[in-house]
Amino acid sequence: MPAASVNDGNGGNNYTVTFVNDTTGVINAQALPVRAATNTKTYDGTTNAAAVPTITSGALQGSDTATLTENYANKNVGTGKTLIPAASISDGNSGNNYSVTLVNDTTGEITAKAITVTAATNSKTYDGTTNAAAVPVITPGLGAGDTSGFTESYDTKHVGTGKTLTPSGTVNDGNAGNNYSYTFVNKSTGVINQKTLTVTGLTASNKVYNATVAATLTGTAAFQTAEAPGVGSTSDGKPYTGDAVTLGGTPSGSFATKDVGTSKPVTVSGNTISGSQAGNYTFTQQTGLTADITAKALTVSGLGASNKVYNGTSAATVTGTAALQSAAPAGNGNASDGKPYTGDTVNVSG
Repeated sequence: MPAASVNDGNGGNNYTVTFVNDTTGVINAQALPVRAATNTKTYDGTTNAAAVPTITSGALQGSDTATLTENYANKNVGTGKTLIPAASISDGNSGNNYSVTLVNDTTGEITAKAITVTAATNSKTYDGTTNAAAVPVITPGLGAGDTSGFTESYDTKHVGTGKTLTPSGTVNDGNAGNNYSYTFVNKSTGVINQKTLTVTGLTASNKVYNATVAATLTGTAAFQTAEAPGVGSTSDGKPYTGDAVTLGGTPSGSFATKDVGTSKPVTVSGNTISGSQAGNYTFTQQTGLTADITAKALTVSGLGASNKVYNGTSAATVTGTAALQSAAPAGNGNASDGKPYTGDTVNVSG
């Protein structure tokens, strides 16, 4: 836009000035090359770079300012990595007073993050495998967005305490775990407890009272059908396929008391466990058995009947003394022999 001041000795009033604008003016944008600066960092899961790009020629004008940042082309570990600059100009004209040229730098470096992976304490019941449910502890923490891919396992599958737990695995970082360097630390606090097996196959028989708690068992004691290692519940009472564990011994049964009763509980004993894998198991004798003890019939003797002359009645004269047969030792003799057992107090009267 034009402006004029006339020196005519009359304050310029001797003239009438008409201003005419011209619309062909040009202001060219200031060229501003911005180059990324070299940067080195330890992997952190981001593309952030701390270095600040530089303006390699030209300059900001007046009170104009620029915000200059840069980022790696990707987050992964490597050398000769590309650093990409960015610029935001505050010039009151949305940055349009400058022609910004962004120049990458290819000297960036991201080094692997060192982490320590330590096995965690784990306890379990024997399941035929070396698997451990605990998750190893990672120090320090992982980079942004990365997740643990670590597991741990026992040194052997066998029962014991102070067992070695060994961690393994990598970080899920989108780079096959290569953004980290790993130090693995074992832990010797693992515990595997014995699995309890369940015995089946026996039945308790009813008996006639014989003054003992002995119960007769029928059938064949056996473990439940084996299952594959790691399958099912560790409390299901089943051995694992391939484990040499054998049920032996001679099972016997006993009532809680010797006395007559129905559905009396019978306790089983006498089974044993053996085999090269027997140490990984314990077992319970079969439970839930019941049987009846019924009363023993006694025989009375010692009486005699006397002859008589007809007297119009059916009465008979009995002589002698009624008595039970001689007592027999508990459990001896025939349960139907009519004899009481030694030590039992039982009298005939009336």
